[in-house]
Amino acid sequence: PMRESRTAAWATVAGAWCVAGFLAWTVVWPSALLRAAETAHLAEDAGTLAAYERALGHPWPNPAGRQGQGIALAERGLNEAAYGSLLAARAGLNTGEVHLALALVAQRLGRLDEAQGWAAACLERWPRSAAAWRVRIETASSPEACAEARAEAGRWLRPEDAGALPECPASTEAEDLSGNRQTQASGRP
Repeated sequence: PMRESRTAAWATVAGAWCVAGFLAWTVVWPSALLRAAETAHLAEDAGTLAAYERALGHPWPNPAGRQGQGIALAERGLNEAAYGSLLAARAGLNTGEVHLALALVAQRLGRLDEAQGWAAACLERWPRSAAAWRVRIETASSPEACAEARAEAGRWLRPEDAGALPECPASTEAEDLSGNRQTQASGRP
């Protein structure tokens, strides 16, 4: 009986160590890597992207890391890579922040319809986001759509925030001879 209880005790200790090791590998280590990447990002460290790569190199999904990486890439003007990273983040996050980041990057890339969609998705979650309303106004498909977005923004935003939004231009888009939507600034469909 004494020998059996000792074996059971050692099995319990070994099991506890296995559980602790598993938790360290799946929770503590990825969190520490993500925290290091976020700290580097906030400090505007040159090693930010490398820190995010280390955090994302862990085999477990990390949508918050993908979002941070996407924002860091966008801040460096690497918009295509940022868009891909943010789309990957979206697979695990359903927040206004990731949708706003996607809207801003899509707008930079000249993908006006996508920017509109992501801004609308952001506003469903975060209706008081002045940045999302700005994207909706700046990428509106017509002067009427712009005016509607400005009016709706006025219902959600503080007067000073609504007043800071851009005015609606006389025309925000043009159609080429084939009827495809194009922005006047970039000429991209």
